[in-house]
Amino acid sequence: MQFTKLFNSILDSTIWQEPLETKIVWITMLAMVDRSGEVHASVPGLAKRAGVTLEQCESALLCLSSPDRYSRTKDHEGRRTREIDGGWELLNHAKYRALLSAEERKEYNRKKQAEYRAEKKNVNDVSMTVNDNVSNAHITDAESESDTKKNKKERKAKDPFAKPTIDELRVFAAKQGLPATDGDSMFYHWEENGWMNGRNPVKSWQSGFLKWKLNKWLPSLKSEQNKESSTLDARGFRKI
Repeated sequence: MQFTKLFNSILDSTIWQEPLETKIVWITMLAMVDRSGEVHASVPGLAKRAGVTLEQCESALLCLSSPDRYSRTKDHEGRRTREIDGGWELLNHAKYRALLSAEERKEYNRKKQAEYRAEKKNVNDVSMTVNDNVSNAHITDAESESDTKKNKKERKAKDPFAKPTIDELRVFAAKQGLPATDGDSMFYHWEENGWMNGRNPVKSWQSGFLKWKLNKWLPSLKSEQNKESSTLDARGFRKI
């Protein structure tokens, strides 16, 4: 797909002083030109594309290929076209194509600079937001800690008993020199009984655990003591 950028300087050129049909033929040729600066068409074909009569097209071609003493471009004595095999060559095509490339580069650079400035502004905005968050972090942490303490006090006031997790019971059992499975046993025992000791709710699971430990190991301890005493005589010496 070909296209030609129309420079607004055409309004100040001598071509704009020519009859309407000449201007139309010239703009039509600018729209038809290929990358090499050539327009391939017959005179009737060009006239049809431009929407002018054959005579008007021939008159326009004569004007465009003739010297122009007032043309701002002095190359080729101001001529704009020359006839080639199968059509016409636009003599200043390379010049205006270079100008177009320069304009495109300017436009490209302008857009890139605008994008860079916008991106830099976004980075600065994010940086300012992060700095504000860091500056206010100690306030947020203090408020959070205060809320946590307040919530704990409220929970303690409403419910003095805090139900332990099975892991807490396992750790507590280990501290008492008991296997972790004893922690499991106590947890499931209280779970089945709705965390009740008989008809009374459990108030301190630590105390309940210690009491259970004592009841569990006391019989075996007494048995060991009785066994030990049965091996002693009346004077307290071990029997032989």
